[in-house]
Parts: sequence; C-alpha cells; structure tokens
Amino acid sequence: MIKKSIFSIFLGFTIFVNAQNPLLLNFRFLNGNATFSSLVAIPDLNGTYYQAHDIAFYISKLKITHDGGQILDFQDSVFYVNKRASLFDLGLQNVDLVESVDFQVGVPASINHSDITAYPVKHPLYFQSPAMHWGWAAGYTFLLIDGEADNNGDNITDVPFELHCLGDSNVQQVHVINTATIYPDGTREIFQNVNIDQWLHDVNLSTLDIQHGSTGINADVMMNVQNYPVFTAPLNANVNVISNVIGEAFFLQNGKESSISWKGMKNLEKVQLIDLSGAEVDEFLSKDINGKWQMSNLSSGVYFLRFVSDSGQLLNQLKAVQP
Repeated sequence: MIKKSIFSIFLGFTIFVNAQNPLLLNFRFLNGNATFSSLVAIPDLNGTYYQAHDIAFYISKLKITHDGGQILDFQDSVFYVNKRASLFDLGLQNVDLVESVDFQVGVPASINHSDITAYPVKHPLYFQSPAMHWGWAAGYTFLLIDGEADNNGDNITDVPFELHCLGDSNVQQVHVINTATIYPDGTREIFQNVNIDQWLHDVNLSTLDIQHGSTGINADVMMNVQNYPVFTAPLNANVNVISNVIGEAFFLQNGKESSISWKGMKNLEKVQLIDLSGAEVDEFLSKDINGKWQMSNLSSGVYFLRFVSDSGQLLNQLKAVQP
C-alpha cells in the first residue's frame, strides 16, 4: 500500500508565540561570495586557482542570543562541521527572534587531549574521515583543508597541499550579529557563512605543500578568524517569515521504495536529503520544474528534504519520515 504524505506549509500562527520551535544552524561554505564548490577549480584572493577536496573544522561553546538578550547556551557541546555535514538540528527551543551567534573555533583545552576511543561512534570527537585527531598529546585538528592548487598560472590544479591547524593556543572566539529565517511550521534556521577565501587570506596555496601544526602558517590561518571576515551573516540576513515557498513537494513511501516528487519548482538546481545529524545523505541534481527522485533502500529515520535554487536560495523544504 502506497502512503502519500503532503506536508502543509500552513500549521497555524499560535506556534510563533510562547512556544518551542525547531532550531537549525546551517553553515554555508562560500568563496568570493559564491557557493563553494569542490568539483571545480576556483580562485583564492590572490587569483590562484585551487580545488579543495576536504574542508572540515570544529566549533564549540555555542551560544545563541535571542529575544531581548536571552542566552541559549549549549555549554560543552562540540560540532564537527564539514562540506558533507553542515546543517545541525539544535532541537526544540524557546526561541522566537535570534539576535546573534557566539562560538569558538576549535576544541576546548579541557577536552582537546581526551581519549578518542572513549566517545560513542557518532560523537563529533570520535574518529572522523578525514582524520581529525592527532593523538592525546597534540589533540584535535581544528581546521583541515586538503586539495590541489595551480602553480604556473594555467588555472589547472596540479600541486597538492594539506593544511591542518591544531593547538590549544589557536582556539578562536567568534561573535556574529545574525538572525534566523522563519518557516511557516515555526522552524528557525540560522544561516552562518564560512568564507573559505578569507580563511586562506595571505596563504600561497601553490607553495604551501604540507603544513600540519600549531605555529607559523597554521597559527596565522587560525588568526585569520579574528583579522578577516571568515564567519559572517548572509548579506540578506533578516527576520524572514517564509510563507510563500516556491512549488509543491511530496514524499511517497512504499516499503523500501521511496520517492520525492515536485511541481512548480522554478529555478531548481538540486534536492538535498539530510538526516537529523545534519549530514547530507544524498543529493539529486535537477533543473526540472516538475520532477521526481526515486530512491531505494532508504534507511529508517527522519529526514529533511531541501529544494535549492541555482543561486543557493532555499525554495522549499519538507520533513519526511521513513518507517
């Protein structure tokens, strides 16, 4: 028997007042104010073309200021952010209007030298790929960027580089005045830009070679978080209540077979399937205004389905449950 679930975008207005709302934190990787791509070579601030296959970093001590100076403190939580997992579900919170976001880039010294095997498998401080742990003495890698760069001006990336920054003294504090987009179901989503080109300010990728450590260029790169606009709010950041989403979307489930269909989705670029941990499970590229994505053997769980335009705009989203 086929189940068809249409997720309404109008769930009533009382949810916006004195209620707990789903809260999401979404890190958007950018280069030159454009969506970061690992699939093609892109220029850094020096005009050197590079291609980064892996980008990952840790944030910790997250605090969100909201509703007239109230503090939502996530205390000792740590988040592992990478290109494949950059959306985080912060749970149901008594948050209406977000005012700013504070966090540290890195892992606090109090836990930076802990035993990695003591953490459960899905914990951010457990083993990751690419590897982010340097052993108990050195601690965790706070920032990792691996890729290739052009070294002769032909815009072809042919020289590999590795940048792994660590060290207790390199933890950086970030404060961003930011707000959240509000969706009709009450969800608040904070978009936090990560400007990779600014993080690599004054770095010559063509001669970088392999740099793993806590001093020299590694310390300088971590200080770029303070000296340049690495973490910023979106240029169009405002308290957006999205009531007129584009198109309609449907989730259909029949045992192990599932599909997403849509219609009227103008300027669509891709559909993302994201689990509750924030990891991108799968991605479907499509520019079809009316289309369908067929999936097999989707694991049981709760997912977000996000319809994204060619300019990076979120056109529509659903929450889907796979039994």
